[in-house]
Amino acid sequence: MMKVRKFIIPAAALAAACIFSACSGSGATETTAAATEAAAETSAAESSEAAETTAAEEGAEAESSEAGSSEGAQALDTDSLELITAISSVAPVKPEVLGEVSLGEYTGLDLTAPKAAAVTDEEVDTYIETNILPSYPVEIVDGEVQEGDTATINFVGSIDGVEFPGGSGTDYPLVIGSGAFIPGFEEQLIGGHYGETINVNVTFPEDYSNEDLKGKDALFVCDINKIERPRTMAQIDDEFVEEITSGDYSTVDGLREFLKKGLQTMNDSEAKEGLADAILTKVLETSEVEPSQEAIDWQKDIYIRTYDNALSRAYGMSLASMIQMYGQTYEEFRDGLTEGATDAAKRAAVIYAIAEKEGLKVTDEAIAAYAEEFGYDNVEALTEATSESELELAVLSNLVTEFVAEHSSVTYTEAAEETEAGE
Repeated sequence: MMKVRKFIIPAAALAAACIFSACSGSGATETTAAATEAAAETSAAESSEAAETTAAEEGAEAESSEAGSSEGAQALDTDSLELITAISSVAPVKPEVLGEVSLGEYTGLDLTAPKAAAVTDEEVDTYIETNILPSYPVEIVDGEVQEGDTATINFVGSIDGVEFPGGSGTDYPLVIGSGAFIPGFEEQLIGGHYGETINVNVTFPEDYSNEDLKGKDALFVCDINKIERPRTMAQIDDEFVEEITSGDYSTVDGLREFLKKGLQTMNDSEAKEGLADAILTKVLETSEVEPSQEAIDWQKDIYIRTYDNALSRAYGMSLASMIQMYGQTYEEFRDGLTEGATDAAKRAAVIYAIAEKEGLKVTDEAIAAYAEEFGYDNVEALTEATSESELELAVLSNLVTEFVAEHSSVTYTEAAEETEAGE
């Protein structure tokens, strides 16, 4: 049974390195947004393609989507292999020379930074409903299919008694009300029971993608193999909590306290990152920094590694897939990171310059403190999540942030207000 700890992703692996260095600046923000949007689009497209194979899905783009999928599969055998190889070989290594730095003022600053928002009970409820309960639906054995249920079905489609290509499926999990199948299909499953066979009569839309099916009346014989219903908050009890956490937590209150602590750690981390961004933005205003090309390349490597890991973790897709979806080569994608990576390299150079001037060191104690502050289970979990150079930059960034804040005037605003760095 999956332990509930896996539901909490504290700070992303490389959180500080990303925010303090590689992901600061408008160029980086735009690239991150593009990556996230692309991942979301691809995830939706993949879900759509899965439904299309049933020949029961609505949408005029079905044929073109399937054709694109076929072309993508061919490209995967050629260009994608080169993409995957290039991305997988990235190992961010800090160069010896980060660039030329003439430090400006970094103490006595007037700063505005966000205050960490306190986690509410409502936010804990939302987290449970969104991130935990979908993984533990209630199986309905003695009851009817309802709107919102997931009915796992076998189906065989026919027109005038003749089965047609793509009209059959086995163990297909259909969310009732999702609109994944053509109009009228899902509604006819409502009221069905586990083990029941239901005849679904539908008419393919006139604008359906398959010319042979447009406007045709069809019969789908559907076997209901399983009915699952989203679990509600009212269905959570101590027994359920003990089961999903393998005994780590035995009460609902214990689980809620754990989740609240984890969510608060995330809020605190985001606030700390906002403070770091405000500091670096202010320091750069009075500093002269010329990053080396090696430092810029290092930051590009951090981007690539971070994006690839984030896309995989959040959407189950690779950076290679995203790049290919946009019709880019690896070189074109990497070149597109130049602006953000240059800004990130400047920030990294400033961090190291301040640390050197103030004698700030990355010690075992500093690494342990960072791991605890950013929500890692232990130091081993932190070190396994990142490369040596990224870890060094992340911890050093944290030390510099704390030093500058202690020697400056910081006005903390509510999280919803804009920070100085974002104005």
